[in-house]
Amino acid sequence: MQPQNKNRSAVKTVLRVTLWVAVALTLLFAAAVVVMHFIEWRQYADTIAEVVKEQTGRRLEIGGPVKVGFFPARVLIDDVTFANAPGGSSDVMVKVKRIGARFKLADLIRGKLALSIALSEPDVLLETVASGEKNWSLSIEVPAVLAFAQLSVTGGQVVFREHPSGNAWRLEVAKLMIRERLTGGYAGLLEANLNDIPVKLDGAVRPAEEIAGKKETLSIDGQADISGAKFKFEGLASKDTEGSIVKGNIRADIKDLQVLGKLFQASLPDLPPVTIAANIAASGRLISVDDFNAVLGKSSFTGNITADFEAKQPKINGTVSAKFIDIAELTGSKKKAVEKVKVSGAKGRLISTQSLAIPPLDMADIKLTLSVEKLQAARNLTIQNLQTKVVLADGRLALKPLKMHIAGTDINLEGNANGLGRANVKFSARLNAAGIDLGGLLNAVSGKEDLKGGLTEVVADLQASGRSPAKLASTLKGHVRVSVGPGQVYNRNLDDLLGDVFADVINTIDPFYTKENKSELKCLVINVPIKNGIVLIDDTVALETNKVGVSLAGFVKINTEKIDLLARPMAKKGGGIGADLLSDLVRIRGTLANPQTEIDPAGVAKTTVLRGIDVATFGLTALYRGQTSKLSADQMCAEALRTRNAPPTGKGKKK
Repeated sequence: MQPQNKNRSAVKTVLRVTLWVAVALTLLFAAAVVVMHFIEWRQYADTIAEVVKEQTGRRLEIGGPVKVGFFPARVLIDDVTFANAPGGSSDVMVKVKRIGARFKLADLIRGKLALSIALSEPDVLLETVASGEKNWSLSIEVPAVLAFAQLSVTGGQVVFREHPSGNAWRLEVAKLMIRERLTGGYAGLLEANLNDIPVKLDGAVRPAEEIAGKKETLSIDGQADISGAKFKFEGLASKDTEGSIVKGNIRADIKDLQVLGKLFQASLPDLPPVTIAANIAASGRLISVDDFNAVLGKSSFTGNITADFEAKQPKINGTVSAKFIDIAELTGSKKKAVEKVKVSGAKGRLISTQSLAIPPLDMADIKLTLSVEKLQAARNLTIQNLQTKVVLADGRLALKPLKMHIAGTDINLEGNANGLGRANVKFSARLNAAGIDLGGLLNAVSGKEDLKGGLTEVVADLQASGRSPAKLASTLKGHVRVSVGPGQVYNRNLDDLLGDVFADVINTIDPFYTKENKSELKCLVINVPIKNGIVLIDDTVALETNKVGVSLAGFVKINTEKIDLLARPMAKKGGGIGADLLSDLVRIRGTLANPQTEIDPAGVAKTTVLRGIDVATFGLTALYRGQTSKLSADQMCAEALRTRNAPPTGKGKKK
């Protein structure tokens, strides 16, 4: 046989063998597929459940069929439930209608299995159970050969329930897709409703250069649209043996803040559009916000804030400053009609008995330094150079102190509130201001001209406790001294300026008073002690005009709103009022809401007006002395300024 024929015969033999091997392998694979198709994979459900039980300590149940396919390679499992942690609000933590997992057969050869997971209508409950355990805290070891190429979710929901408040957040998922990027990292998209508010998230995580030597550094870019409120974050995240660190820049553009209030189950004011930009850094439980900038309509803020959540009591420190703040815009008062409060009926109250909505501010320790260059408090009222340091610790709030420039003078206010978030709240305040342009201040607040001039000094030291205005009034104690200097009063607005009591007295002794255009105010003095909600007046409230002098004595029970006062008017020489018209006392009694004024020609009231008051509490030695006083109409303010009724000092009572 020729060599050439021998070679051809060998080639044919190799081809026949190869063909038969290929046919055999094909038949074997086909047989395997057929056999695999007829295997009842459901019988392995208990084995899968046992493995999960060993890993998590919780029960896994597969209620539907288990299917395995090869073109493409996939596993389908129906009706899967996973048990909740002991003490949870439900026995089930996760329930899924169908779980699908796809993979490439070639991955089995490479020894790295990249899974594409698809969840259909998952129902997930996340909560902190009564023991304090987070039900999602599971110790699961994922085999090194497993990797995730994609996760997709259609339909379903995730509910987060907070313990012990019971507040719940419900995320209804329309679409969730997380996929591996060809260039490394992952990209994700979420379209859902969170507490019935549309939410869309879109972001990517990819490898990046290391941050200061830290390992596993990732670059993060993300955007969020929450019912029109847009957020954007760009930054880096890394992890090492000391923990994780995140650095980046965040920006927010919020058109309607109330939408976010609904999302977080909180009532937020109707603010103008908000724009926020800041650099943030988080390392472990320490968060810092630097170069913070916020614009709310015309108002703007800058600052730096750090928050430390390592301790049981979070600690927040920072500085916040503002060039301009428009209070009316931030409170929404520009959109609301201002209505004068009306009290109807003799039983009407001015002081509410409803509890104040005092937030539980004992949840964190806060130290903030605040400064505002210009604060528009009202249309014509501007406060300048406002500065204060706010300190909140163990439920105690302190202003140390609050300084501002208003109405031509500097005002200092120190305040404390102790027991915030508890059953009983204690308040204290000290106010010191001199040289206030009272006329300019009142005109700016009211928008009309009540007074021109009237330089004023105010000194107050007050304390109270309670959770409602009425309770605070019943415990109020301290001392108030107000001294108003010369000015011109526009009589048409007498009630607004002096209040009902003085206005009623003046109108009683001179019915034609308000028919005149204006009067000359000489002085107004209020110099009174307060204890247990009672203001005792002993010639320590006085008013002098160019026509009359009026001195008051009696009491005001702020807690019950009852008043009983005697006014002693005296005519001034050349004032145009006859002395015979002012020979009688004027009695004012009733309530703050409905004071009643009457002439007391017999002077009977002088012996009864102080009955029922523990005058010894205030260190007084006599009852009302108005009828026997030899003071003239020009001496009433000077007499009122003498601090006869100073508040108790704790060193004993006057004798």
